[in-house]
Amino acid sequence: MTEPRLYLERPFDFENETEVVAAKSKKGSFRVTTNCSLMEPENPEGGDAGEILGTNGVVRVERVTWDGNLRNQVHLGTLEGQLIPGDRVTVRVDRARRRRNGVYHTVSHLLTSVAREQWATDMIGKLQLSPEDGTLILLGQGDHLDHAAALEYAASQYLAADRPVSVTFLDADQAVARCGTFFQGVVPSSIRRWRVVELDGTPFPPIPCGGVHVDNLNKVTNLKITAIVRVGDDLNIGYTCQYADA
Repeated sequence: MTEPRLYLERPFDFENETEVVAAKSKKGSFRVTTNCSLMEPENPEGGDAGEILGTNGVVRVERVTWDGNLRNQVHLGTLEGQLIPGDRVTVRVDRARRRRNGVYHTVSHLLTSVAREQWATDMIGKLQLSPEDGTLILLGQGDHLDHAAALEYAASQYLAADRPVSVTFLDADQAVARCGTFFQGVVPSSIRRWRVVELDGTPFPPIPCGGVHVDNLNKVTNLKITAIVRVGDDLNIGYTCQYADA
């Protein structure tokens, strides 16, 4: 079976050809599993929607989840026409939703990298994305509450010029050399090939990541930090941003 996590291999694509593995109605929605898919399942950082188009039917995908074994994406939505196992189909990602997810996720990397540099400390940043905004949780950084307001200005300095976002796969030893030994305690030792994201044209090292992004920092506009709150030992930074065709 083809690798189902195609969105990891082709992070800036919006369409792929594949085959239906399973298709059935359950709990009021039509559920489709395909051989591979560019749609990212829902998670705290977002999740895709879109369409699955066959010769005799189309599914309007509203949500994407994992099956019970976390091995294949399950696309949930409404069916028009007919779709059955074995059908050749086109998976088409909703561009607006993917771009919104990608721009917020990319900004979370940028803000985390700026904070690591300015505060001279290693840290993990986790994004929680809502329909209205995003919240970057900097684990263990609550003591930097008074310094966080400066991140918006510092991050914005990298957004105007052409700075591609690169996604590559590296063997673990190579990835540690590029990303830093800090991440040896973050990425499970069982993962021997890391997926890393790099903000080209910046001084920041790559960061291990398994999510979607935009392909250039110049696609980010109107970055605003809207809230800075300490929650226990962590620092929660709320922000808004938009996708811009550059």
